[in-house]
Amino acid sequence: MTKDLKFYEFIKFLNKLKEEKRFVGVKGIKGDNSADHTWRLAMMVFMTTEVYDIKINLLKAIKIALIHDLVEIIAKDITRADRVKKNISDNKKIKEERAAMKKIKKMAPLEIGQEIEDLWEEYVERKTKEAKIVASLDKIEGLMTFFEKSKPRKYYADYIATYSNPYFKDTPELKKLYTQLQKEMKSSYYKNNIKWKKEYENI
Repeated sequence: MTKDLKFYEFIKFLNKLKEEKRFVGVKGIKGDNSADHTWRLAMMVFMTTEVYDIKINLLKAIKIALIHDLVEIIAKDITRADRVKKNISDNKKIKEERAAMKKIKKMAPLEIGQEIEDLWEEYVERKTKEAKIVASLDKIEGLMTFFEKSKPRKYYADYIATYSNPYFKDTPELKKLYTQLQKEMKSSYYKNNIKWKKEYENI
């Protein structure tokens, strides 16, 4: 296969990200997919670094945002509920995603495939400022989508309110943005007769 054809076929493959539904099983959320999420995340990375004057390699951060969920084309987006039901550990999940990334790397033109894998590993490990910023914004985008399209329920109130908090210890630059999101979350909890606990705000 020529380099041009391989590149063309890889671009076609990437379109499958549009088919990977998110929030499967969550009442009220329809139509959102991994490509929708990736687009808004990339836009958030670009705009947030400008608005809050965050000093990072912007191009690199946008690339990380664009590729961070590519493995879902093969490994799928496994919800937290499904992970509990099927007893899928963090180690098993990342092992399956790494195997998916190896396949994606082989499908892409040599240089691009290697860069995609390297950036994805950087995102997973969260060792660089770029990766940490993208990971935190990834959580913000997910929560925004949830509260835009659904509502919290008592049986997972603690989880949904706090699962992203640990990420923001490494990205204090995003505290103002996250605080704004928490105001929306708090309002939604009150609206749905769910107690908002002060400890939810501990970052």
